[in-house]
Amino acid sequence: MRRAIGCLTALAVIGCGKRETVEAPPPAPPAVDRMAVPFDDATAATPPQDTPFAPEKTLAGRPTADVVADVRRVWDTIRFAGPTRATIRTDAGDIEVTLNPDAAPNHVRNFLALAQVGFYDGLTFERVVRQETVGLDGSRTRYEFLTAGCPLGDGGQGKGHVGYFLKPEFDEKIPHEEGTVGFWREDDDNSAGTRFYIMLGPCPPMNGKYTVIGKVTLGMDAVHAIANAPVRDPDYEKPVAPVVIRKIDRQP
Repeated sequence: MRRAIGCLTALAVIGCGKRETVEAPPPAPPAVDRMAVPFDDATAATPPQDTPFAPEKTLAGRPTADVVADVRRVWDTIRFAGPTRATIRTDAGDIEVTLNPDAAPNHVRNFLALAQVGFYDGLTFERVVRQETVGLDGSRTRYEFLTAGCPLGDGGQGKGHVGYFLKPEFDEKIPHEEGTVGFWREDDDNSAGTRFYIMLGPCPPMNGKYTVIGKVTLGMDAVHAIANAPVRDPDYEKPVAPVVIRKIDRQP
């Protein structure tokens, strides 16, 4: 009897001498290299609500469908090793930007890809934004920045794209101050495309709400020259004679 009870006890624990089969856990998914995210994973093809379609051609006459195809072609070839710099060559002078792929690798890659395929060539600094907002506590915040890279050159609402949209890479630790460079977006977080901005002064309320890609390290005199050119109307923000981007070069 004792032997039978012992066998019943063993059945409850290990099946009376039989080994329990334990399935191996599924393999862990491969680690994602955030410095080499594929185009389709870094972007969203579905436009935010009420976003206008991309124009067929840019201000410089480049078919936007060709731009998208070319960006896809070069996307995976862009690598980051050490400091990454780009020079925006304009009619007002050169502007050197030190890029920060550690903070926003997909946006930096997008900027360099668009520059490499010549998208920005012939486009303009289309807006000089100077606005002031008043908070509920009566505090005032001044927004001053330039925007560039609109395909049609007018900086219109929702027009800053060629058919794809970047997923946000916000970092509230990066301050918006004079010379900060980031990607412009609309109300939707997933609406950044081709337009970028350069800050003319600090603006803490923008921290963590826009994707910053770097900072101007040489050429702020050219930035201020662009900002100080006459505009059509102080409230309209469009320069009388927009400064043209001749080329954006990546520096070794």
